[in-house]
Amino acid sequence: MRLRPFCLALAAAALAGCAATEAPKTAADPTLNPLGVAEVTPDEAKSLVPPDLEAERAAIPGTAADGTPDFALPASAGENAGGRLVFGIDPYANVSRADLPVRELAAFNEAVAGELRALTCFGIREVSVAAPAAGTTHLLKWQAALTREGESIGCTLTVTLADVAGKVTVAQESLALRAGLPAADAPLAPTLRALGRQAGLRIVAALCARFPYQAAIVSSEGSARFGLEGGALQGVYEGMQFLVYAEAEGGLLVPLAYADAKPGTTRTDLSVWARNEGDPVARAILAALEDDPAASAAFALRAVCVGNPISPALRRRLAE
Repeated sequence: MRLRPFCLALAAAALAGCAATEAPKTAADPTLNPLGVAEVTPDEAKSLVPPDLEAERAAIPGTAADGTPDFALPASAGENAGGRLVFGIDPYANVSRADLPVRELAAFNEAVAGELRALTCFGIREVSVAAPAAGTTHLLKWQAALTREGESIGCTLTVTLADVAGKVTVAQESLALRAGLPAADAPLAPTLRALGRQAGLRIVAALCARFPYQAAIVSSEGSARFGLEGGALQGVYEGMQFLVYAEAEGGLLVPLAYADAKPGTTRTDLSVWARNEGDPVARAILAALEDDPAASAAFALRAVCVGNPISPALRRRLAE
């Protein structure tokens, strides 16, 4: 049975949408900002490629033909909500080389690992043994079969994702890639490196779709605007769609509103564009937030990415 593809935006691509307007500051939270880059607030962020909000909103699953959104929570809400995912990768993964020069095959694996290391939405640790370091939640492995096929190089990539705590494989997917062979007197490494970058991008996109970003709401202005923990470094892009939800008494998850995202570096402003007025519990929570914005803490508000989890910048790279 084919498992659901785990087809995350690159931090570098997401950060391309933000520019600092003041002197760089040191990040206060090393978990959110592991690279220590200059902090940019949502108000300071300046988009270089403004998104089409209508297109982003249309990507929300379950939206009716008349444009009325469905407030059903995605299956990912509540999953992995308690902590950051940390992936262990082996940059020395197996590659079957056919008749290709073995000394140049390292370029392929280096390029795959390079795309993964650029992620800041998840933690990435390098492992070379079966027993991962403490704190690693998943093992991400790839095996590539490279073959010379006429005037091109074919690559069959098998990607496996395993849960460390459960010691089980949670997903496996095969990708087929191809690149043209260089001239006879040209080195092969650049071609293998480009093929590896393409493979790495596909894995990054798969991770984004399987583990869409979700985090706690840390502030609110009534029920019209919320502050979300995490920003561009966590893969949030301008116009990304979020569903804000609350945890009511007894652990019931109640969807409250859809919102457009405007990220800074490690914080995001969410502007509500649709409220769940059809649910009486949601109406009561929204009313309580209007009366007292501080009530957001009492309802354990969170938000989960819905619609397209991949940034426009990464989409362009994938299309190349």
